[in-house]
Amino acid sequence: MNDFFKLLATAKQLEEQNAEVYEIYSEITDHFGLMQLLRALCTGIDTHRKALSRFLEHRAGEVELDETLMQAFDSSAYEVERSFDAAMEYRDFLCMIIQLEGRLQSFYESLLHIVLSTEHRDIFRRLAADQEKHLWLARSRLELENFRSEECS
Repeated sequence: MNDFFKLLATAKQLEEQNAEVYEIYSEITDHFGLMQLLRALCTGIDTHRKALSRFLEHRAGEVELDETLMQAFDSSAYEVERSFDAAMEYRDFLCMIIQLEGRLQSFYESLLHIVLSTEHRDIFRRLAADQEKHLWLARSRLELENFRSEECS
């Protein structure tokens, strides 16, 4: 069970790292669309952090796990190289958001399979679904940007 607590702490840490990058960039960008996207992502991250904290406080001791999957789980596979630079190009930053949000979605989907109870799986299913929404927002923004640059060519 101690390893599962570590995984939940890792999930919370990944969320916090993303929020930190998004908050910094939202304060320095003059791109209104990106600013709105980053604020929406930060709101989602705050909801996730609260859900993970509640889970840790109230339910984590009751969780039944698939021990085989738990032992095989490698949280380092979900680490993403953070090449954040405050001066990075808008498209590059959108690509980084897609990578970060995709990593978290995969992480939550993996936790979903480790947990055996339906009630607990639902928590990770919702978190993974939220990550899918975050990915959709970032991909849509990137597609719009790509369309605009093609239009200008």
